[in-house]
Amino acid sequence: MSEEEKPDPKTYHDLQKMTVGRLRELAAEYEDLTGVTGMHKETLVDTLAKKRGIEIPHKVVVGIDKAVLKAKIRDLKKIRDQHLEERDHEQLRRTRRKIHRLRHQLRRASRVTA
Repeated sequence: MSEEEKPDPKTYHDLQKMTVGRLRELAAEYEDLTGVTGMHKETLVDTLAKKRGIEIPHKVVVGIDKAVLKAKIRDLKKIRDQHLEERDHEQLRRTRRKIHRLRHQLRRASRVTA
């Protein structure tokens, strides 16, 4: 099936899978859109989704308190900077690992919603 025979996109994911050339062809259908040839793919996808009334998904953190985790990460970054100034490499390594684990926990808890 060639690019011209593909059906119109119904979801945001369908738009993301398209090539920039195909997205520009779709954008050409709308006369009020200008500067389409200079747009990056992300901008084109978002603009076309708005024009076509397709909902743009976003991430939501589920199951944990995001604010508390982010506060812990900020505190650990301050401690990390202190260890860096003191040249305490062992404590620096441990603090970096703690930050990494908390970030990983945040990423695992985030879900994309439609």
